[in-house]
Amino acid sequence: MVAVLVLGCTVGAHAAKVTYTLVVTPNPDPGNIVVAGNLGPVTFGPPNGPAVLTFTFEGDTADVFSWNATGPFHSATGYEIAAGSASVMVTDQATGTVLAKGNFQPSAGIFVSVDGTNQGIGFGSGAVLDQTNPGFPGEPVYPFSMISFGPISAYDLKSNFTAASNGWVISCVGFPVLICGTPKNLPTDAGDLFLYQTPNLCCNPSAVFTAQVHALTTFAAFSAELEEGRANTFELSGKFALGAGNNGIDPPNEAVTLQIGNYSATLPAGSFMQTTRGVYEYQGNAGGAAIKIRIAPGATSGRYALDVEGRGANLIGGGRRVTVGLTVGDDLGTTTVSVGR
Repeated sequence: MVAVLVLGCTVGAHAAKVTYTLVVTPNPDPGNIVVAGNLGPVTFGPPNGPAVLTFTFEGDTADVFSWNATGPFHSATGYEIAAGSASVMVTDQATGTVLAKGNFQPSAGIFVSVDGTNQGIGFGSGAVLDQTNPGFPGEPVYPFSMISFGPISAYDLKSNFTAASNGWVISCVGFPVLICGTPKNLPTDAGDLFLYQTPNLCCNPSAVFTAQVHALTTFAAFSAELEEGRANTFELSGKFALGAGNNGIDPPNEAVTLQIGNYSATLPAGSFMQTTRGVYEYQGNAGGAAIKIRIAPGATSGRYALDVEGRGANLIGGGRRVTVGLTVGDDLGTTTVSVGR
């Protein structure tokens, strides 16, 4: 299942936004429920009832690379993407109620990988890599991965894809060792995710992996003004209009990426809240800075105002003209602005 030692890689040439999802569902037999753990203060699984885990990764197909690996039991080849943002949601299986959700912190090192040789695919974590081996791409089956014989062998993470498990569904630190090691805490903004493990491989749940590539629509217009203040603060105000053929924007349910010069932050779906006046807002720490983003609909359909306030080290990088970019789901635009004081 997935890489042990990277020997080489090739970066894809064509870029498109992509969303990967892995949904892990407990076996209905109570004796086989193994999806259990904690997300921050919330405990799920036995004895609290079965829970469904949904892992999501937002990235760009340009960041997918190929790998060749050797391990103690086999050689393998496949594809991986590590640049992007990831989140996890815990849902009560019986009622569908969301029990907890969190965005993984960068230190969790979440990536998506596919092993075409052994037909495994899923979410891994660079946070549990073998520190003595700098070439190791990370633990390939923790928090969760699955095997689906047949369709995975030729998949490269760059196109729409769906596969259901018809073999193992695995959560294991130290795979392919049959006796798994101690599970690891993976940090999120809702607290650490910790998954309990059976003594051996977790083969009882079912899982479905999907990939959705999003066609991008460029803004019809995008303008902005940027001012840099004292103590590494800045303010950005702008306006943008969605491009022809757009399907609208929905910041609470789409990933949002903001770039200002050498500063960039990607906020997973679920990061924005909508006020009673229809304004979309986010406030928190992202990309190494404290930031507040406000996207307000204009009087004309498809037009919006953008306001950003930030505080953090080296946001602008000292340049007097910088590129500003905004991506909301499959809509994006860039513009160049002069930095005022």
